[in-house]
Amino acid sequence: MLILGLAGGLAVLLVGGIGAWAAFGFSPPYATTGECDDLLPEDALADVPGAEGNQVRQQDGFSGLMSSEDKYEDAQSCMLIDDQDSPDTAVLLSAYLHSSDIEEEDVRREMERQRDERFDEIDFEEGEAAGRLKGASAEVEVREISTGDGGTAFAADSPDAKLSEWTSTGRLSGAVFTTRNLEVVVTYLGPSDVSVEEHLEVVAGLADVVNRQISSTVETE
Repeated sequence: MLILGLAGGLAVLLVGGIGAWAAFGFSPPYATTGECDDLLPEDALADVPGAEGNQVRQQDGFSGLMSSEDKYEDAQSCMLIDDQDSPDTAVLLSAYLHSSDIEEEDVRREMERQRDERFDEIDFEEGEAAGRLKGASAEVEVREISTGDGGTAFAADSPDAKLSEWTSTGRLSGAVFTTRNLEVVVTYLGPSDVSVEEHLEVVAGLADVVNRQISSTVETE
């Protein structure tokens, strides 16, 4: 799906530089990516503008995701979209399961390389930054978040064709975080009356919800 692939691609490029899972300590690695009904429960979506009354659908595997199977052991996506043809609101969740013995530096180095290829002027100061999507007019606000083992949230506002072809308002937000050997991407596209700042707050809140649900519902090795 175009929305899922592009939104997830934008978000995952911002994860470079965050703290990954150097060691699990006494916490065992996760064995699965979990189930969408558990990760995005109905009550967690009740306060998300535009999401109420819409059903979350689950898609297992790598179909529609901007990631190759050789990098991960498993993946899945969860999608809430109010209109498949002309979406006004969407909540998207992509979860990627890494091998439990992956090296932190290998993941971080690749994430930083991809981020630098796609974004200009991303430079964190006191946990916040502003930047630009290369080749587009999209202004991107970025915030570091403490969700899971650490991550990044962003919000973009632009009438640029790269965004307007899959969000009528030109606004979207995303959050990426890692928790043990799971990499999680959450994306939110809200109605036209939801500001860029509200997009950022909503997606950061959704990331916190998903992280809590992972820790309480996903099986470990």
